[in-house]
Amino acid sequence: MAGTLDCSTHHYSDPEPGETIFEVFTDSDWASNKTTRRSVSCATMFVGGCLLFSSSRTQKLVSLSSAEAEVYSCSSGVSDAMLSRLISWMTGFKMMVYFHTDTSGAPGILQRQGGGRVRHLSCRILWLQDLIGSRQIKLATVAGAVNPANIGTKRLPCNRLKSLMCMIGTFDVSRGTLEGAEERGNLFARNKM
Repeated sequence: MAGTLDCSTHHYSDPEPGETIFEVFTDSDWASNKTTRRSVSCATMFVGGCLLFSSSRTQKLVSLSSAEAEVYSCSSGVSDAMLSRLISWMTGFKMMVYFHTDTSGAPGILQRQGGGRVRHLSCRILWLQDLIGSRQIKLATVAGAVNPANIGTKRLPCNRLKSLMCMIGTFDVSRGTLEGAEERGNLFARNKM
């Protein structure tokens, strides 16, 4: 459907009557600022496949690894996703929150019990582990090529940027078309900087 996120790569069970799918996609670019070495986090949120909210923020701390930067990005995105509770209260619909990340490090940390050796992240980790363990959110991985949160973490080539703009449903009013619709086929092309 034009203007909505193509979720064909995700396998959701059919929502229950009155249940709406709330998706959160996060990404980070580790130590991207050459001066401060702070990472950038991005989160995009979709309700029923339509973009509701997005954010791109410089992290307040310097991450010691890409997994740490991803955990910070995950906790920031899930914090923003608490918006789903407000939407649920306003609409009366039950929200099922699916949380997606394109890294392998963060899910490994978040799906186990306890902080392990990453003590400086323990509060964030334990909070996310509790949400996942209690099934308030469902954790999934997404291929980096189709992660819409890539749009807010790094400089991208024009064609890649346009394909992500199409993915999140950016509409060009002057042309009357979905922005980047002609680039949608390049969505899986490798990033070349």
